[in-house]
Amino acid sequence: MARPPPLIFGNGNNNGNNFLRVPRKRPIYNNSDPCEDKWNSGIGYFEDEPDTIISIRNQHKCTVMFEGRILNINISNLNKETLLEDISLIHERPVEPGYYTWIIYSQDEDDKEFVASKAYSILELGTIHRAIAYRVQPKRIHSAGEIMVHADGRLSFNIISGTYMLPLFSSLRRSRCDKDVLESLMIRKIKEIIGDNSNFTQETLITPATLPVTQEELDLYTKHGAVIGPPYNSSDECKAAQGQRAGTRKKRRSKRKTNKRIRR
Repeated sequence: MARPPPLIFGNGNNNGNNFLRVPRKRPIYNNSDPCEDKWNSGIGYFEDEPDTIISIRNQHKCTVMFEGRILNINISNLNKETLLEDISLIHERPVEPGYYTWIIYSQDEDDKEFVASKAYSILELGTIHRAIAYRVQPKRIHSAGEIMVHADGRLSFNIISGTYMLPLFSSLRRSRCDKDVLESLMIRKIKEIIGDNSNFTQETLITPATLPVTQEELDLYTKHGAVIGPPYNSSDECKAAQGQRAGTRKKRRSKRKTNKRIRR
């Protein structure tokens, strides 16, 4: 390919003398494996809105199953910083049996680090991937998913993350890297970091069946400001009760406005 001609900037004179010749910058291409490049570049981290650091929504409205009954959990007033302080981060291969969320991230171009957080239940309040990223403040995220530590020490892991993996794989439409090739490369790289005694799975590991809500977890959320309503026999009963309370609040607000107009 012929090199483009240099850009020429004059000194303001019309005689054509004393011109400064500045070579035009050429784009830098990395001719290595495009999937290796994608693994190394990952996805840039940007800090999420404060309300989404702990959970994707401020209220689990009549959707939480606890001991066969339905709960309504409002976390809009939950103290996110103190909750995170109560949740440990693990910077090495987890060994205690259980379920974990994890990310592999970097602060510079070369060093990649692993960090995980043990999940209490399917709610994952304070242990979602964006909560982990918020705490370590990475520059780039290279992979994320779930881990199950078996009783015999084996690890099962996936690379399921709607926050980071979905946009990373979606970006391949503008890349020469094939999704299956990148996935295979990621699995190999992850095993190099967390150890060979680990198996990849495409299954979701953290589910209501594998990790149900516990009283210990609810007590933790209450401690940090979450409001947990009484248990209901069904979702419809819970929603009906919430609707009655909302209607009562609207009536109170309407009554206060009416009284203000009368006083005026």
